[in-house]
Amino acid sequence: MDRKPQTYSYINQSKYLQWYYNTDYEGYPAHLHHGNFFEFIVPLYNDFEVMVEEKVFHLKERDVLIIPPGKVHSLLPSKESGGRIVFMVNMDFMCLCENYSDIMSCRAPVLYLSRCNRGVHQEIYELILKMRNEYYHQYLFRDTYIYSLILKIFVILSRSGLYEPLVADESKVNKKREYFLQVQEYLKIHLQEALSLEAVAAEFGFSKYHFARLFKDSIQMTFNQYLSALRMEQAEQLLEHSSWLTVQEIGNRCGYNSYAAFVKAFKKQYGCTPREYKRDCAYEKRQH
Repeated sequence: MDRKPQTYSYINQSKYLQWYYNTDYEGYPAHLHHGNFFEFIVPLYNDFEVMVEEKVFHLKERDVLIIPPGKVHSLLPSKESGGRIVFMVNMDFMCLCENYSDIMSCRAPVLYLSRCNRGVHQEIYELILKMRNEYYHQYLFRDTYIYSLILKIFVILSRSGLYEPLVADESKVNKKREYFLQVQEYLKIHLQEALSLEAVAAEFGFSKYHFARLFKDSIQMTFNQYLSALRMEQAEQLLEHSSWLTVQEIGNRCGYNSYAAFVKAFKKQYGCTPREYKRDCAYEKRQH
């Protein structure tokens, strides 16, 4: 069965913040966010399940799931439709803040907040509702206020001990992570090119086999799996938000020199052709 795109309210997407109101019961395939994007998922009506790598999180209404960058995750199909907030925030907007490196190197791979977390959960849930209210109004300095709420969320998480700052014995781990963030950024910049494991390894001064092992240890995916996921994510964004580009041009921008190869890879991932996906996204936007 063809995959249907998420049903959402599409409002003021930017390079730092992407906001959706999802009502799709069919789920969403495995994907990840490169760079420094954190994803927040908050069911408002009916329960919801999310798989992050090998673990399934059973989210109840008002629970909050925070997924850090580089974690493969999927939204599992539901028995019935519901309503859930899904938003991604690129933490690069606060790169000049003193505690930026502490947040980006936090120990917790995924944070699941429920009412069992008492005060912390309630504070963060209310901040997310304030963000939603801002999105649906044209208040003065709306975006600035939203970013201030995001900062407040991470301050609460840090002060509660859920996100712990780096300590001395973790410096090597952080250095390795920062190094592979550079690799991820390199892949993103050169995505249109014919990238190979051997060529990228040489670019960073490694042998092919040593680089492959380090890459898998750091990102929990093989080089080819990550590159494919990155290209599919880029393709999805361009199909949704770049109506002036043809499907073939989008394929080229994502590193597919063959139109047939692009269509085959996209259909394998999403269950529909790029052209069908683009058409359905255009239809959804007209409805909102």
